[in-house]
Amino acid sequence: MKREIEYELESCPFCDYVTELEIIGVTLNEGSNDYYNPEPTIYGKAVKCNHCGAQGSEKETEEEAVKAWNNQVNYPASEINYQNGMTKRKN
Repeated sequence: MKREIEYELESCPFCDYVTELEIIGVTLNEGSNDYYNPEPTIYGKAVKCNHCGAQGSEKETEEEAVKAWNNQVNYPASEINYQNGMTKRKN
């Protein structure tokens, strides 16, 4: 039986959308095919905003990814750069 876990996601700190958020799979560490010292590929999760392209921290579990996303600072629009469909904080 598959266990469904539901998390409440805060709105995007860049564009303030909440309906465009999803939890995505990410590669945390690319494995090695070395015959004598193989290393497995390690996968994790991150929250991504499909409206502005912002992505939260890559973590090992969905729960950690959601916590990291929800703990981000909300930046005012005046501090945001929109370039090539990606959202970045101005320095």
